[in-house]
Amino acid sequence: MLKLFSRLIAPDRCILCNGEGAGVCGDCQTHSLTRRASTCYLCNAITKDERICARCQWRTPIRRCTTLWRLDAAAETVVYGLKYEGREDIARSIAAIIKDTPLSFYDVISFVPDTPQRKRQRGYVPPQLIARELSRLTRKPYVEVLERTRHIPQVGAGKQARWRQVKGNFTAKNHDVISGQRILLIDDVITTGATVTECAKTIKRAGSGPIYAVAVAKK
Repeated sequence: MLKLFSRLIAPDRCILCNGEGAGVCGDCQTHSLTRRASTCYLCNAITKDERICARCQWRTPIRRCTTLWRLDAAAETVVYGLKYEGREDIARSIAAIIKDTPLSFYDVISFVPDTPQRKRQRGYVPPQLIARELSRLTRKPYVEVLERTRHIPQVGAGKQARWRQVKGNFTAKNHDVISGQRILLIDDVITTGATVTECAKTIKRAGSGPIYAVAVAKK
């Protein structure tokens, strides 16, 4: 009730143009943010429908990874508002875009988690904000399928270091719920793809069906 009241007295405003009505308005989605070409998220080879290229399929259980925008200055502003300001209006805008994006069918919506310590520090997990809103919009179940057991800062780390650092960082939960189910995994930013891949491998070992991923931005 308090959130509803606060939204009535302080309506959503676009983080890019400050226009009233949405966290990321339609005009800025069209004119300020740049959609990425359809590529394999691991090697950036051009593919159809954001599918994994033949060369990389053995490296990941993810069948398709959709990225909304190229990580340029405008997208960085959107990501900053989501990650560091906890802007739920931005999460609502992103969830609405994902809802209207042609994706493979999925049964369960989940997200790439933070450690409990980082969640306590921030008070939220950015991809979780999107996942919950997408569940509300689509009426598909939102399930927390992963726990992050440790967090190693990856800023400045090279590609190989990032892959080593995330290995074994996640454990699966709610096995009975995800068994055989098609999972949509939501992340905020993909750099090398190491984190979302490790998450997908963990879910797959727990018995899930096909896994699809969506990220807000990627370079």
